[in-house]
Amino acid sequence: MFGENRGWIVELGYQRQAIAEWRDRHIVAAATLFNLKALEARTAFDREIHDTTLGDSIFPSAKATTLIDALLRSALEDELQSFLSAAALELVAINEKLNPVSQALSEARIEFPGTASSAVEMFPEPTSDLDEGDLAAAEPAQGAWISTLPARVGRQLADKAGAAAGHLNEKLIDRLRGAAAKRIDRTWMNDAPGAPPSVQSQLIGLIDETAYACRISLS
Repeated sequence: MFGENRGWIVELGYQRQAIAEWRDRHIVAAATLFNLKALEARTAFDREIHDTTLGDSIFPSAKATTLIDALLRSALEDELQSFLSAAALELVAINEKLNPVSQALSEARIEFPGTASSAVEMFPEPTSDLDEGDLAAAEPAQGAWISTLPARVGRQLADKAGAAAGHLNEKLIDRLRGAAAKRIDRTWMNDAPGAPPSVQSQLIGLIDETAYACRISLS
């Protein structure tokens, strides 16, 4: 009898150790997954914003938030479900008593941030970093006015307008990139003060809670 009890205690110790290892491994895997998908989303974001217009300078954070949220949601929605399903199967392999916990994990849902949610700034951002001269030069020149000038002067004005528009677009793209990076950091990967848990924090919290439930089930 003593030998049987001792064997059961040893087996329980191994299983609890397996749960701890499961927890640590999946937390690392979650962080790796989010880093990879964030990198892919930022690459896709850069491709998309090259089609941006001067009108987007009014609400750059809104445009960046809507776009980066859509890209990350598309990249992570199926991946996270597969991640949770695979993690759940491992629990049953440790002990069949963990089947209810495993099923709850596989059916869990991570809450994604809404596009253009309350985190988006609802007022136009200041454009003081864009020179008034840049904005004025970026406006299309009036064809009738240019036609009255010598061709050489017209070409010079067109070149200046094109250069100013390019300069303005570079500044706008930098602002969009900055807004997207902030959105990823504060909403998808890390927690901002006073804000709901980020998507990554939700996943790590779910792994933690599941590991705790497993330890209780094995007691």
